[in-house]
Amino acid sequence: MLRSKTLFAWIALSLVGCAESTPVQDGGSLHAFGSDLPRFAVLSTDDTYTSTSVGFLDAEASPMVESWIHSGTVAPKLVETLGGDVVFVTEERGDGTFTLVDRFGTDVITRFDLATGEVIGQVRVRESFAVNPYDVAYTDDGRAFLVRFGKNPDPAASDLEAGNDIVELDPDTVSLVGLDPETGTIAGRIDLSPIDALVGDTMTYASPASALDVSGYLVVGLGRFALDYSAAAEGGFAIVEPASGNVELVTIPGLKSCEQVHRVPGHPARFAVHCGGMYGSEEPDAGLVVFELDADGQATEVASYLAEEGGSPLDSVVVLDGDRFFGIRFGTWDSSADPDVGYVVRFDDGEAEEVLRASAGGATLGTAAFDPETGILLVPDKNDGVIQLRAQGASFEEVRRFAFGRSGMRVRAFVRL
Repeated sequence: MLRSKTLFAWIALSLVGCAESTPVQDGGSLHAFGSDLPRFAVLSTDDTYTSTSVGFLDAEASPMVESWIHSGTVAPKLVETLGGDVVFVTEERGDGTFTLVDRFGTDVITRFDLATGEVIGQVRVRESFAVNPYDVAYTDDGRAFLVRFGKNPDPAASDLEAGNDIVELDPDTVSLVGLDPETGTIAGRIDLSPIDALVGDTMTYASPASALDVSGYLVVGLGRFALDYSAAAEGGFAIVEPASGNVELVTIPGLKSCEQVHRVPGHPARFAVHCGGMYGSEEPDAGLVVFELDADGQATEVASYLAEEGGSPLDSVVVLDGDRFFGIRFGTWDSSADPDVGYVVRFDDGEAEEVLRASAGGATLGTAAFDPETGILLVPDKNDGVIQLRAQGASFEEVRRFAFGRSGMRVRAFVRL
């Protein structure tokens, strides 16, 4: 089933991401953009996910720099070069800075100042256990919170080595706030183990995977997986109050693996939770549900789209506004007869309009990005590179496709800066 392919690809990426990067020697400083800041970042990897390259596009999605940083880049303060399991954060700070999360096996967060081209800082967020950082959420009051997906099964593990948590990150120094390096204690660490749950005889963990600041609260997407992914608890997300550390679990009956949270453009108090479904499930347990958060941190469901038997366009999604989202339905791996298809889907009636089709094979499209100011929607295609669409009334029209990045690299993801 389609959601099975999604999780399988994710597990494969996590396994290969810890492989050693192939260095491409480079030197000197990173390019400074000054006031002419890029609007989109583009993430590319090689076919084996051992090397990474990042480039930038302007507000019209035209190339600015095809490989600004890559796995061989050497620059001041860049102590750790990029690995192969690198991801963008869910939402950037919007102040001309840029963040990269180097996940499983590397566990490093790096932040850059695009105006000057300087590395603001870089930190490894563990000692020896791979806590697998997944996201950094920036708040309106200037703070940052790191989401650590991995769970250390050792009950005696220090805060630094524990994982399954949220820890504050100083965005200006890129250091863990409240860390005692002697003991590994992190003052203010928010432990998510209170929302771990037994499924039969199997313990499942919160498995936090993404986060957003909504109305002063952190909304956190949860996988709720067993350590070996053999089980998952009922889908849901957490609402975390940073000041008190209070954690509230909100379940979404019938759905599982609700790892991704998305902001709803034009609605500051609304967010969407994307549930990808459990690998091997016989039930359609995937969906996209929109909630509104009130001043007291209470979430109310306002819209939803649920998967049907046989799959739905929920393999990768971008929320466009309060009424619609862009969703991808993966086709069959390496089958030109059954390629990936992208749709604009309405929440109210589930009507889906096809707006793009991958040129060759299934599982070739990646993580898209949308700029509500210009109406530009960018979709990565590992064969074609960049697919650019633009809003035309209630629909989208494909504008162009173009290759992008270093030779031998495949475009995998975009993020709006």
